Amino acid sequence: MAGRMSVASEQAEAEEALDRLRAVVHTLTAMPFEPDAPDLLLAQAIAAVGADGGVLGIVRDGAFIDTVTYRGYSEKRAKSHGTLIVGPTYPLTEAVLRRESIWLANAEERLDRYPHLSDPAWPPTIACL
Repeated sequence: MAGRMSVASEQAEAEEALDRLRAVVHTLTAMPFEPDAPDLLLAQAIAAVGADGGVLGIVRDGAFIDTVTYRGYSEKRAKSHGTLIVGPTYPLTEAVLRRESIWLANAEERLDRYPHLSDPAWPPTIACL
């Protein structure tokens, strides 16, 4: 019986994540110029993947990421990066470089892949889509 409840729970979580992602898509299509759209989009994406924080940016010229909004980071940390250069330095910049998602489930995974990101101010879970 416990196995069935676990499957049902996983299905419910998956449905909730899909609903959140649908809300993200709806936000993008229905309100692309709404001033709050980037914040709503990021909040829904973070909740959908269960991350502790996130950054929404726009890729410019295939080489730069201009930060639009962020959550889960201090204002000082977020503002200190400004425009990011696409490359393997950070999870987000590497995701853009590889054109694939990067998922880090905990601080240990983050430190294994990015040892220079040892500051505990970094969120433990990171998803770059």
